[in-house]
Amino acid sequence: IAKNGRTATFTDVGGDVVTIQVSKGRLSADDFVLSNPDLGGAQLQLIDFAGQTSLNGADVTITAHRGPSGGDGFVNIGHLDATGVKLGRVTIQGDLGRIDVGDGTGAAIRSLSVHSIGLQNLATQIAAGANLTSHIQGNLGALVVKTDIKDATLAFAGQVRGILVEHDLDGAHLLLKGKSDPVTAVESVALNALTVVGSVENSQILAGYDLTGGVNGQVRIGTVRVDGNWAASDLIAGMLAGTDGVFGDGYGFDTNDQFIDSSGSGIFSKIAKVVISGQIISSALPSAHFAIEALALGTISIGGSRLESFPASFILAEERFGDLTIRG
Repeated sequence: IAKNGRTATFTDVGGDVVTIQVSKGRLSADDFVLSNPDLGGAQLQLIDFAGQTSLNGADVTITAHRGPSGGDGFVNIGHLDATGVKLGRVTIQGDLGRIDVGDGTGAAIRSLSVHSIGLQNLATQIAAGANLTSHIQGNLGALVVKTDIKDATLAFAGQVRGILVEHDLDGAHLLLKGKSDPVTAVESVALNALTVVGSVENSQILAGYDLTGGVNGQVRIGTVRVDGNWAASDLIAGMLAGTDGVFGDGYGFDTNDQFIDSSGSGIFSKIAKVVISGQIISSALPSAHFAIEALALGTISIGGSRLESFPASFILAEERFGDLTIRG
C-alpha cells in the first residue's frame, strides 16, 4: 500500500505486477483477499469496498504489466464488492467475476470497462458463496466489455445509458429493472443502447426484470445492434413468459406471453430498434422457443432486410424465424 493510500500493488499468479488505484479515499490491506499470497503470485479473489462511503465518486483503475517472472498483461478479479458505495469510472484490465455497487439511489457507477465478464467462471472467487451474479444498485452510464460476457448475470436496478460488448454475449442474462413509475417515455427507457460486435447466444436481455422476475411493465429499450448472429436468445421489454417460463410459444399476448401490469399508466413497453446483421440460428431442440417481444416494436432488421409488418404503435404483428418469434 502506498503511503498516500491511493495505490496498492501485488504480483498475480501469472507473474504480472498488478496496481489498484483509487482517485479518492484510502486503501488498506484489509480491502483485499488474496489466495496463496506467500507463494510468489496470488489470485485477487475479493476487493472489499462495501460500505466505505469515503470512496463515493472514486475512480478505480486496475492494471497489470509483465513482471520479472512473466505475465500476460491481464489480471483476473473474482469479486469487486462496493455495496452501498457509488463509484466513478472503473477500469479493469482483465476478467471480472462479479461486481456489487451502488446504494439504490442515483448513479451506482459512472462507467465500467473490463476485458471480460465471467470468462474465468468461479475459479477466481472465494469458494464459499461464489457466483456470477452482479448487482448494480442504481443507474449506470456505460458498460464496455472488450471481449465476452460469458455465463454471467448482471442485474441493473436503474437505467443504463449504453452497453458495448466487443465480442460475444454467451449464456448471459441482462436484467434491466428500469425506473419505477416513470412519468414520461424518456424516463421509461431502461437501456438506451446495446451493441454486440459478435453474436448473441443462449442469452436473455430482459427489460422490466430484476432477480425475482418481471416487475415493471412501463419499460423501454432503445436500439439493439448485433453484428453477428442471434441464437437461442430472448430480447424482451415489459412482458411475462407465462406459466411455462418460455417466451415466443403460442400466438399473441393472451395465449401465453402476457404484459406486465402497468396499472393504466399510459406508458407501454417498447423496443425502438433492432438490427441483427447476421442470421437467426435455431436451437437443435425441436421444442425450443425464443422471442423478441414488447407491446410495441419499432424498426426490425434481420440479415440486412427490414421487416415491414411492425408498426411503431400497439398493433399486434408477428413474424417467425425458426424457433424465434418477433412479436409486438
